[in-house]
Amino acid sequence: MRFAHKILLHSFALILAAGLGITLVTAHQFQTHLYAREFDSAFTAYLAGVNYLAAHYKTKDSRFVRSTLNFVLHEKFLRMEGPDYPVVSHQPKALWVYDPDGHLLYEYSTDPALTAMARLAPADFPVRFQQGYRKESRMIRMAGPLSTDGSVPGFVVMYFPSEIEAESRALYRQSFTVMGLICLIAIVLSYLFARRALRPIEALTRAARKVHDGDLEQQVPVTTNDEIGLLGETFNEMISSLVRRIALMHRLQEWTVRISKQFESEDLFEDLVEMFCRMTQASFVRLYISQPAGTPVRLAGERGIRAGGERTGMARRAYETGRSQYRVADGVISEEGAHAQEMAVALAVGSKRWGAIHLGPRAKGELYTEETIGMVETLARHTAMAIENTQLYEAEAERDRVQQEMKWARDIQQSLLPRIMPEVSGYQIFGVSVSALEVGGDYFDIVPIGDQWSCIIGDVSGKGVPAAMIMSIVRSLIHTYSEMASDPREVICRVNRKLTPDLEAEMFVTLSALTFDPVSHRATVVRAGHEPFFLVRANGELERLQPPGTAMGLTDVPLFEELLETTSIAFDPGDVLVLFTDGITEAQNREGVELGYDRFAAMAQAHAKLPVPEMVAALVKDVQDFIGGAAQADDITLLVIRRE
Repeated sequence: MRFAHKILLHSFALILAAGLGITLVTAHQFQTHLYAREFDSAFTAYLAGVNYLAAHYKTKDSRFVRSTLNFVLHEKFLRMEGPDYPVVSHQPKALWVYDPDGHLLYEYSTDPALTAMARLAPADFPVRFQQGYRKESRMIRMAGPLSTDGSVPGFVVMYFPSEIEAESRALYRQSFTVMGLICLIAIVLSYLFARRALRPIEALTRAARKVHDGDLEQQVPVTTNDEIGLLGETFNEMISSLVRRIALMHRLQEWTVRISKQFESEDLFEDLVEMFCRMTQASFVRLYISQPAGTPVRLAGERGIRAGGERTGMARRAYETGRSQYRVADGVISEEGAHAQEMAVALAVGSKRWGAIHLGPRAKGELYTEETIGMVETLARHTAMAIENTQLYEAEAERDRVQQEMKWARDIQQSLLPRIMPEVSGYQIFGVSVSALEVGGDYFDIVPIGDQWSCIIGDVSGKGVPAAMIMSIVRSLIHTYSEMASDPREVICRVNRKLTPDLEAEMFVTLSALTFDPVSHRATVVRAGHEPFFLVRANGELERLQPPGTAMGLTDVPLFEELLETTSIAFDPGDVLVLFTDGITEAQNREGVELGYDRFAAMAQAHAKLPVPEMVAALVKDVQDFIGGAAQADDITLLVIRRE
């Protein structure tokens, strides 16, 4: 449906609606007056009847005489003698009198259809005046007490004929007829006026349709100075602005694609400075970046001649407040963009700010218009997203590099641990190390010393790369000095002499060594501040071996050697020796409860009869089950030796 037709239909509908509303309201008001007038007339006749009944009751010795009442109501009530006096229209059609108990005392009716009830229920007593209209009988009913002061007991009910509905229908017919004529005239006049007024809109519609088809050279003639003429001027300006905006959008799209493909920060900053310079024709552009986000900004790129000094305050204020700053002709900096010669915009994504862009005065002294400011703010949002993407990309690349290096470090560290357990006649040996991070500071090894075997376990304070580096140094020193000395205590002392001077103040190393002779089945135990040994005998009893000794790096070399002592034990058939690090006994579950020595000792006793590899796997599983869903806080290392 054409716009002109819609306007006409709307106009017709409004006229009809207004006419209908006015007619209904006016007719309703007149009808209300008719009802009020009708009820007033009936009430006057009702009062006359009540007064007559009261007077009759008092003059007839407190009773009602039926014959007298019938005669008066039929012949005399509200009537004057002679043809010159009009008869009151509201003569009662029926009149009923009830005593105070509701019994019918008197009944008068000129309409056989109106019959009185022999008795009223107490709930129906008209103790106060009542009136109402009965549509089914077209009667006005009025009822109430015979007297308000109680001098005449009882109640009266009267029915009066009324033609109010017929009068109301006639009133509505007349009102709708008159209003229909008025609406018809108004519709004809509005049609003629609308056809003339809507011709420019039809021309505008045709031009808009051509614009929709791709013809952006449309201009409509403006012949009036009213709102229609203003609409035509606005359309012409809109088309011109649309052409400019489409060209601008193409340029914006080209730059957006270009910067979105740039993932090197320095190259991106150069592209951003060039983009703002070309898109705004600013005399200079300065790009400030916060790396990482939230830190003070630094100059990341600039282009053009800086007029009037560096003026870094605007960019810093825009970055700190998150709101654009504008410099007007008198040099005042404001957050209002009207008449702006310079501007600075924050580069933000949500609540995270990545820097700011400062744009100097434009070429030829042009001001920053509202359209240009909107374009700059759009570019600023794309710029912030591009910077964030670049930062994320570089951070991800750095994480990948670190993860790869950590993987290599883990592989190197794992290669330093025994891959294949040595086969010692009459013995089973098996160990495992589970790092809390990619690399850790735990260490275990099985080193041959002449005809003996030395089982070593150690723990460097802390976790991660520093601990792993110290652990590798300890391993190298142990292997070196094991070739030079057969006494495990001497080996540990030499390692301490070499290691302690190079350790940082907050770092230390615990170490334990069990050296056993597979022929004599005697073992020598040395403990440098490490966890105790658990020796599970063949009969199931558990002994805790804890010879004196302190950790490397905690004391000077003489005191360390003075405190370090050696203990010898006999390895009987079926005995199992368990070496472990504090990552097992200090493991915590979600409630923060540690595993402790007693729980781990019970686990070792429970699995002591299993083959050594299965025993190690069972112990590691028990520890992990105890931890549950909690994160592993420290490295877990376990070494088990059994004499068959």
